[in-house]
Amino acid sequence: MKLFPIKNLPQFINNLYSEDYFSKPSYNFPQSELESWKYTNLKKIFDSNNINSFSPKHHENISKEYVNLYSKYLVDKAQNIVLLDGMLIYENLLAGVKLENSSMSVNQIKRHVYNPLVRINGMFNEIFLKLVVDANMDHLDNPIIIHYLHTDKVDSTLLSYFTKIDIGRNSRIFLKEKFVSLSSKKSAFNIKMETFIKDNANFTYDVLDSPCKSIVMNHISINLLKNSSFNSFVMQSSLNFTRYEYHINLLEKNSKSNISGVSFLHGSKQLDLYVFVSHYASHTESRVNFRSTVGYKSKYNLGIKAYVSPKIKNIYSSLHSKSIHLDNLSIINIKPEFDIHSEDVVCNHGVTIGSLDENAFFYLASRGISNKEAQVLLVEAFFFSIINNLKREDAIVEKYKVIFETILNKEILSLIL
Repeated sequence: MKLFPIKNLPQFINNLYSEDYFSKPSYNFPQSELESWKYTNLKKIFDSNNINSFSPKHHENISKEYVNLYSKYLVDKAQNIVLLDGMLIYENLLAGVKLENSSMSVNQIKRHVYNPLVRINGMFNEIFLKLVVDANMDHLDNPIIIHYLHTDKVDSTLLSYFTKIDIGRNSRIFLKEKFVSLSSKKSAFNIKMETFIKDNANFTYDVLDSPCKSIVMNHISINLLKNSSFNSFVMQSSLNFTRYEYHINLLEKNSKSNISGVSFLHGSKQLDLYVFVSHYASHTESRVNFRSTVGYKSKYNLGIKAYVSPKIKNIYSSLHSKSIHLDNLSIINIKPEFDIHSEDVVCNHGVTIGSLDENAFFYLASRGISNKEAQVLLVEAFFFSIINNLKREDAIVEKYKVIFETILNKEILSLIL
């Protein structure tokens, strides 16, 4: 039975299909029939960005000029991991943190990888990292930063990465990811991260805006055990197409998850944010809170779903989103959803989509503030309410605010003035 081509998939993926790998394409490939891919046409996105091939075959011949460049991206007082075109070329991890770099067999990929894009790409590109954090490690002051660097050797290419993270009991870890293109042309980063957070451990995971025009697809699976916590923050503006898909499993008592983000999209950008939180144990808590401004032919898709399993108690779940249309050319799709099978639950959600407040403009104008300055102040205030409430060190919060202001002045200011 011929099952391909699959609707809305890039042709180069259809061409590489093999029934030996997949028996149920509807579960293995993103399609518009699936709720989380309803508003995303990968074929159109890949074609418009000229992404037309899988991983390259040049890994052993990376130019020395690129290898020598990595040092400029290293961050002081951080534990840096540098991947250049899929190759691990540098790491400076502290004691108690171990990194394995290996390949995965086809059977391993089929057994462990559930993200459709990661799974098919994994058949042709085996970039596998395993990060193990020992028990009782406190590395919040020395964040782990994974730098993904793409050169012109991977122009128009989709590279896939699979990272597995095990965090030991009573440990605290801060992880960041950065995406860098060293070419004027575009490539695609396809990331799968699977994390297990053991008892009393804390995992903080932030992804800030990357100054490149490529494509990033990031699938994050988080499994939390007793008294563990997960905190994540996303800041997005520059990438042509970005997709973050969180799958949070609160498996044991007193596990908590808190995900927030800010995005400012314009100039035909697209951001997909999907968060699926599953409460499987009593006394668990989840919070989701996103804010976005969307303008000039950009598209913002947000889906948030919280599931509460039967026969558990004392559950708290909060799903919130606020978005601002900067013009009538942008598209915003938001869907909050609860699937509750228990009675002892406190759930709340709120979604608003609107424009900048005209009364606020009038108020600021009456105090001598120009229309241009007023627009900047209102957008800053809209996002700072999220950034100021982050559970981070004060210095980190201030740094994030500076990054936001820089992007606002460089990117958004030209649109809203």
